[in-house]
Amino acid sequence: MNIAQRTVLIIGYGSRATTYTTYLIENPSRYRVIAVAEPNEDRRKNCQTRFGIVDEYCYTSWEQALETKIADLVFITTLDHQHIQPTLRACQLKYDIVLEKPMGINLDECMQIYEASKEHNTKITLCHVMRYHPFYQKAKEIIASGQLGKILQVQWLQPINWLHFVKSYVRHPTWSKNKYGPLPLTKGVHCLDLLYWMLDANDAKVISSVGDKAWFVAENQPEGASDRCTDCKYKYTCGASAVQNYAKFEQYRNYVTNVKHPTEEDVLRDLEDSPYNQCAWKTSADVHERITTIIKMYTQCGSVDVNYIMSAMHDDICYRTATLIGTKGRLDLCEKDSILKITPIMRGDGTISTPKTLYVNPSVPNNSTMTGHSGADYHFADGVFNDNCQTFLEDSMASHVIALDIGDSLTNAFRWKPKKISRIFNKVKVLVTTEDKEKLQGVVNAFECLGYYPLVTGLPTESGVLDGQSYGLNVTSPATAAKIVEMGWYYG
Repeated sequence: MNIAQRTVLIIGYGSRATTYTTYLIENPSRYRVIAVAEPNEDRRKNCQTRFGIVDEYCYTSWEQALETKIADLVFITTLDHQHIQPTLRACQLKYDIVLEKPMGINLDECMQIYEASKEHNTKITLCHVMRYHPFYQKAKEIIASGQLGKILQVQWLQPINWLHFVKSYVRHPTWSKNKYGPLPLTKGVHCLDLLYWMLDANDAKVISSVGDKAWFVAENQPEGASDRCTDCKYKYTCGASAVQNYAKFEQYRNYVTNVKHPTEEDVLRDLEDSPYNQCAWKTSADVHERITTIIKMYTQCGSVDVNYIMSAMHDDICYRTATLIGTKGRLDLCEKDSILKITPIMRGDGTISTPKTLYVNPSVPNNSTMTGHSGADYHFADGVFNDNCQTFLEDSMASHVIALDIGDSLTNAFRWKPKKISRIFNKVKVLVTTEDKEKLQGVVNAFECLGYYPLVTGLPTESGVLDGQSYGLNVTSPATAAKIVEMGWYYG
């Protein structure tokens, strides 16, 4: 029986798109890449050569590629802050979409994409690759089996790695949370997605977060150091030196230079006038180096207290560790060693059960080069190109809202009030006539904590609508007003 071919358009042919489509080079599939949109000429030509794309289907912009529908499936793997517009247009054209995480850099963008997918009935798969890994599939299976009992607490550590953090965040020439989103979104959304999925949660709320920049600040700059690494007396000895980070590490050289197959000398030459030459202690990056968050997740069995830690000052590069504590036993996860350890709880009669240790084979074929994310990249691509996707948009919204709430709680620590993420599906239109920003934000916060997603407008009416009075909800009722006063927000 002949299986119909499916065609693929790629928008943004960077490292992620290159990785995912390597699957089509290594494995037979009914999917075929027939078009690419990429402003960088070298990357565009690389994709064209790799897949034999005709000239007329090689575009320099997503706008050109999405004038009309030319393929069945589109990969949107641009930079994070460039996801929103091509995704909305692809929804209008009714593409099946594979969208790199995070889907957007703020809640408004995420909601726009979610609503566009509903309006146009489009299928969007998020690149939450870790869900596809046999290691986490097995961990979820153990939790669901009931052998741990009711899960009560989770301790989860996400190490970012010192070198990776300096390279990708601290020294990034235009990094800011306002432009790219908070670190829990850009980096942490993988872990938050895993947690929500593994626990089979149906709601969550961020209780509190603490975090800051503690090390890469001006007062910690080594004595006598230069503000430019190439001029610095520590350039060959400092662990954060751009000379060390980029010139010495072959895989990072193209951060600084556009030369194909660059040498150390190419990097040192182009580093001179590069923004990556900044001293790590003197950059303007506002990214947190350490974040500790308490999250309450809700399941059919009750609530789970999650202690989620992100740390830049760690030797492991993104290898997660976790402990899940249940009423019958404990599960320890070590992603680096691909080990799961189940420890039953000691019983009242003094019986101590022997812990069980499981090694989970990453199951990546020996001839595959797709070993990124501990092999999860391979399994994700295998799911996409064999029509076995598991990370659809509806299931992935939760992790994004949690991540953005963590970001908000860090920014507004003294004013943060826990609010369930399910509020985003409970819209209410709120007409607010005040021009007082603090008062306006207070009304918004109150609605969110009451379980609503307020759509605020500032248009007054002839009838003189009171601040906060809405359509479809009587916010002026004594109970609601009392709740707002109790929370300490301005009202009325």
